[in-house]
Amino acid sequence: EKYQIRVRDWEAATAEGRTLAPYLTKLNELRRAHPALRLLRNVPPGEPDNFALNTADQIIAQFDRLGYQIFLATIALAGVSLIIGGIGIANVMFISVTERTREIGLRLAVGARRRQVLRQFLLEAVFLSGIGGIGGVVAALAIGGLLRLVLSGFSAVAPLWAIVAGLVSSVSVGVLAGYWPARNAAALDPVEALRHE
Repeated sequence: EKYQIRVRDWEAATAEGRTLAPYLTKLNELRRAHPALRLLRNVPPGEPDNFALNTADQIIAQFDRLGYQIFLATIALAGVSLIIGGIGIANVMFISVTERTREIGLRLAVGARRRQVLRQFLLEAVFLSGIGGIGGVVAALAIGGLLRLVLSGFSAVAPLWAIVAGLVSSVSVGVLAGYWPARNAAALDPVEALRHE
């Protein structure tokens, strides 16, 4: 049949103990509107419709699907950004370890524990990523504030949970990206490190 009520609407209504009358009313309205629209649009008998009948529920469902797709794309872009940021932090930390090899060797030679060296470089990585995360939050809030000034009635204020999640994500990336260089620094042989030029 041309006019069908979605099965999940029927199931949801019966599960919640609601009456099915609104769905039947909607179906009757669609049945009455269809021939009138065919006449208004001069659609010959037997020809397919050159229009579509949509209810508010269908339009809302379509916007919900669009919002979900935008959400997935945003998550994918954020993931790629975090990976690129992690690679950048790892590179900076490897360069830092290489440039400070003699310093690391000296610290190990005078009694510093490998765990302390590991902690030092991990804290540096966390500091780098934390500064990047704070910079990102400040930039996002500034752009949101500008949009609110330019477009009246447009709210672009990030919720607190999103800000906290962004900062936690950036610090986590710093820990993950900085662990390998920090481990390499802690594993250096003090004698070889002191000979490094």
